[in-house]
Amino acid sequence: YNLNEVYAREGLEIVRRIFPHDQAEHVSMLRRLGRTLAALNRSAEAEAAFREAFAKGLEIADARIDQAIQGLDRLLVLAGRSEEAAALWQQMIDRCAQLSTTQEAGVFVTHTVGALNRVGRFALAEALAREHLARWEAKAPDDWHVFAFRTLLGIALARQQKFAAAEPLLLAGVPGLRERIEQMPPTVHAELKQPFRHVAELYQRWGKPELAAEWQRKHTEMQGAPARTAVVREP
Repeated sequence: YNLNEVYAREGLEIVRRIFPHDQAEHVSMLRRLGRTLAALNRSAEAEAAFREAFAKGLEIADARIDQAIQGLDRLLVLAGRSEEAAALWQQMIDRCAQLSTTQEAGVFVTHTVGALNRVGRFALAEALAREHLARWEAKAPDDWHVFAFRTLLGIALARQQKFAAAEPLLLAGVPGLRERIEQMPPTVHAELKQPFRHVAELYQRWGKPELAAEWQRKHTEMQGAPARTAVVREP
């Protein structure tokens, strides 16, 4: 047996017994179990855990289901079941549309866009980011959500090699996001709390190593570490 699996199953059992109505805790433990089973190449069991986490999290709009759907995406695509994966992403996007522009909804949507970027579904990420950027610019143009969606949109464009379109979004979004870190709730994904690295990534992909190194230095300084020159790869 695997100790990580034992701990994950025991944790889930404890949550089910002691906190039977705490859906958020169920989501958290099911995600953990799914990741453990996927690492052990037990795909069917991992899929079942991820699906349960996804269903519960979608119902309560728990932004942490981004990890569950990312796990499902990998499993389904590898199994040649891409249409099933696409249908799950559509459920996420539909849930985003159901939510209003509240703080909770903003976290859920930023997690969704980020997850789409992380699994390579850049066109979907771009469309969703554009839609919600427009909503937040109209509602609260100085709010952290505006700068988060500019950053996420810039990431999606950069990864589609639309560098000229991505650059102004990232150069506007990233500094604004950095200035508003204290406004962001703790549940916001870590990628939005380390924004400078996304500009470094843009310039790496674009073949501009001096600018990539400059923004990498800003990123490492922000982390409190000694500045280092970025290792720049050819795009």
